[in-house]
Amino acid sequence: MMAQRLKLYSNNINGFNSPNKRNKVWQQIRKGKYEVICLQETHITHKHVSHLQYSKLGKVYYSSGPEKKNGVVTYVSEKLLSKIAFKDHEGRMLGVTVEVDNRILLICNIYAPNGCKLKFVERLYQKIIEQEYDDLVVMGDFNGVLNTVLDKSKSEGKAKNTKGGELPRYFLKMKEDLNLVDIWRNIHGNEHDYTFLSNRHMTWTRIDMIWGNKLIANKITDCKILPRINSDHAPLEATLVKGDLSKGEFRWRLNELMLKDQEDQERYRELLKEYFKFNREEDTAIEVIWDASKAYIRGQIIQQGARKNKTRRMERQRIEGEIARLEKILKNNAKDKKTQFSLDIVKKQLETLLVEDMAKKLRFVRQHHFENANKVGRWLARKINKKKQAQYINKIQEDGKIYHSNKEIGQQFTSFFEKLYKADRIAEENVTQYIGRQDIPKISEKQREKLNRKIGEEEISRAIKKLPSNKAPGPDGFSMLYYKTFQDILIKPLQKVMNKILEEGKVPQTWNNANIVVIPKGKADNTQVKNYRPISLLNSDYKIFASILADRLKEVSKDIIGEEQSGFLPGRQMKENIRNILNVIEYYSLVILILSFATTYPFFLYFLAHKLCGGLELLALNGRKSNFFTLTGIHLNLSTWQLLRNNGSWF
Repeated sequence: MMAQRLKLYSNNINGFNSPNKRNKVWQQIRKGKYEVICLQETHITHKHVSHLQYSKLGKVYYSSGPEKKNGVVTYVSEKLLSKIAFKDHEGRMLGVTVEVDNRILLICNIYAPNGCKLKFVERLYQKIIEQEYDDLVVMGDFNGVLNTVLDKSKSEGKAKNTKGGELPRYFLKMKEDLNLVDIWRNIHGNEHDYTFLSNRHMTWTRIDMIWGNKLIANKITDCKILPRINSDHAPLEATLVKGDLSKGEFRWRLNELMLKDQEDQERYRELLKEYFKFNREEDTAIEVIWDASKAYIRGQIIQQGARKNKTRRMERQRIEGEIARLEKILKNNAKDKKTQFSLDIVKKQLETLLVEDMAKKLRFVRQHHFENANKVGRWLARKINKKKQAQYINKIQEDGKIYHSNKEIGQQFTSFFEKLYKADRIAEENVTQYIGRQDIPKISEKQREKLNRKIGEEEISRAIKKLPSNKAPGPDGFSMLYYKTFQDILIKPLQKVMNKILEEGKVPQTWNNANIVVIPKGKADNTQVKNYRPISLLNSDYKIFASILADRLKEVSKDIIGEEQSGFLPGRQMKENIRNILNVIEYYSLVILILSFATTYPFFLYFLAHKLCGGLELLALNGRKSNFFTLTGIHLNLSTWQLLRNNGSWF
């Protein structure tokens, strides 16, 4: 069984031509039991690359120059599936792909020049973006520091040059574009440690680094600067947890392209009709039938998707085989125009197939960029990967402690939101007395009847039409497009579900669930939990239900809520309040008090909403709880949630 960790090693060895030095370095490295080893400045020329062979360290990949300078070499354990991705002919850069837990990890071993790095960075960046990979690591000798305050010591007897030795802007731009993180700094915060001593300036610097994308940074549990033994540069060691590199817990989401095909659409329509025909309320509760219908059609969509994927794979294999056959003919007769024409047609077929495979991902990027892409697969993968990396949370800092693992980060978010939304223990009778002293407007009998009437098909149809299709679905994975496409079949059973809630207060089990995602607040410090905004992803059928409630309440509220309150109500806009504030501060000296959401929300108790409903006389005349009052209570008590992490779910 392979170890559940991947150990990385990087060192500028400052010459590798001496057999004695090679043996000393190799023996030292073997003790660390590393899976990936990157060495820089080997000084091995093209004709002497055989000196780099050492089978006990694994497969060897190298980039060397014609002279005894530069040179990089990478060793990868035989237990890992690896292959060369790119290299230059100057001994400055080398890319190797390694397969880890069904993900492609691109490892770039670099030795940056001392002087101008512009051409080096341009070539490196171009080489990287041409590759197809899931995760990226760039390590080696960067010949520059990221931060002269943290990564460079002060010269004896001299004032510190705040910019000397700092990596140029274009190097940092590449780091930003590829969403790379300085692994050692990410783990060690503001600590000072160095890898190289300049004897000329008597200055220590940390010019040897390991950069990784945010997904990788989250999996590296340790990164050390080791003692200098065989070189004037200190080696770097990083430990990556392999088991955590998986794609995470699977969360199904409707592939909307499956509903665009008319044949598929009709197939699902017939399946839904058949399902609701043979599953009747006489045998099973309607809320159970409703939840089961989603599970049933989900299974059918997954099955059909798998069947289509298999067909596409077989078609791709057939086309690739045909391309190989035609190219073989052309190799024997390059002037065969008929074969060349057939080859062009088959290649177009393959290109069309690749575009179709990628089509479902196009909604995540701006489609107009597609016109600028020569290689669709690589370009699209890079765009999607960049967006995903930018949203990745690789560390959280709380109370002076830094948390890196998904589990620890999830616990910090969970703890924060539990405290934030935990209701204060305020005596209910105090709230009742307070509301009783207020002059709360009463609603009329006609308004009460509007609120409490049974939900009709037209209301549901109107809500489905109004709600946008491009919003993320809830835990069940069904987007609003599913309801818009099949509303002629779904409205009647959904109406029965909602009206049963009116009568008995029983909701479908799936309505009790929500996914919560966290989004950073602008340019605030993203290592602080408080600087993330929680967004609840609710099931689409529940959104339809909530929309109907909201529309009913709006019609009543506009008559009893004063004009100074503008939010939520039809015909009123928040900008009116802003205009009022501007008008007031122009003529008066005053202080404006603004309460933040995080401060005020915990004090809004759920039972307060019930008391307010009572104050508005939403209760029926005989004192029983009205239908709308019951709906409001159920709506406010849907409290089961799941916090989604970077590539799965925390809890």
